[in-house]
Amino acid sequence: MKPLPFVIAASLAANVALFAFVFKSAAPAGETASSAQTSAATAAQRAAAANGKAATALDPQLWPHLATAADLPSLVARLRAAGFPDSVIRAIASARLREAYLAKSRELNPTKGDTPFWKRTPTPDAKTRAALRDLARDQSDQLNRLFGGPDPDAALAQSFFQRQQFGDVPADKTEQLSRVKRDYDDMRSELYQSAGALSGGVLNLLPEDRAKLALLEKEQRADFAQILTPEELADYNLRSSNTANQMRYNLSVFEPSEAEFRAIFKLQEAFDDKNGQMTAGMTQDQMRLRTEEQKKVNEQIKAALGPERGADYERAIDYTYRQAAIVADRLNLPKTAALDVWNAQKDVESQQRALYSDTSLTPADRLAKQTAIVQAANAKVTTALGERGAAIYKQNGGYWLQAPTPRPATPGATNTVIRIGP
Repeated sequence: MKPLPFVIAASLAANVALFAFVFKSAAPAGETASSAQTSAATAAQRAAAANGKAATALDPQLWPHLATAADLPSLVARLRAAGFPDSVIRAIASARLREAYLAKSRELNPTKGDTPFWKRTPTPDAKTRAALRDLARDQSDQLNRLFGGPDPDAALAQSFFQRQQFGDVPADKTEQLSRVKRDYDDMRSELYQSAGALSGGVLNLLPEDRAKLALLEKEQRADFAQILTPEELADYNLRSSNTANQMRYNLSVFEPSEAEFRAIFKLQEAFDDKNGQMTAGMTQDQMRLRTEEQKKVNEQIKAALGPERGADYERAIDYTYRQAAIVADRLNLPKTAALDVWNAQKDVESQQRALYSDTSLTPADRLAKQTAIVQAANAKVTTALGERGAAIYKQNGGYWLQAPTPRPATPGATNTVIRIGP
């Protein structure tokens, strides 16, 4: 490892050289390259002095000499010979590669950036999208070849991410899994882009698109099963499957222990394997049937967790409770605030059911009673969350706090149905 002062000095020299090069390109017509580089050196010396560092003299011809390298490998070799640290050399090489590949990407997709701001950016065709992905991958591969591998800092971060994703599996398996997942992610990306993603339009997944996504997921898991042992595959699914990712979102306010997460996952995974994930484009009948089946699974999960934690789970997966908990957390309110909101909501639902079943009430009486119920609930929520919190909650999940409004009367009907919420 190079001594730290040398690394600092070399980094400073590299930055000054780069600055001189850029400054030279942008210098006014009356200013020579030499004066531009001298100004850059002076600025660097002042910056070093301000930081308590000794100013380092810089040869104004350093960068022009290095930049005459005929190709990128030659430039990297010259920078190394001049004593530049790898981190700086990699940054310079990355900038050079980006310039070259940006020109190539513009050749592939010449309309990019030319769309007026009021129009939707057109999505490139499938062939162009594939070429752009290959171009980006080639840029990364070329950089890795120049330096004998990825950036050590990036590799460390990637290694941590891979452990989080795949578990404690051997490095050779991790590399295989990463390649397989990258290929399937490319295919999923292509499908989503074809359906309107990333182009400013509405995502429009057709039934056949959803079938393809399900097939890709199934085939990826089958390919993983060829690489991993059954135990390793089970650990991967527990960490990174669609079921696990959705559970982490749904259980964000439940805060399960590892044992609870594993118990819930076992039941939820079996359900998802049978019924598939809830996705955009499902028909109302499909969503209704899936929701009814999910309710049965939720009862099994509650039974597995026990009475107290089962009740916590029931609240946690309710969207309106989760929103109340998020508001309470953002405003640094006690956790009991969300529970008070939940209890108020359940009380409203109970009273409304009683009203619906009372056929002796006139429409006017029913509306008056429902209005009073909602007003009382609003007061409870305001007490729990405060005026600001209650206002935020009403806009994000608190639809049940809206004042009831009568629907237009139906000819021949004896009672008017009162609508609550939007």
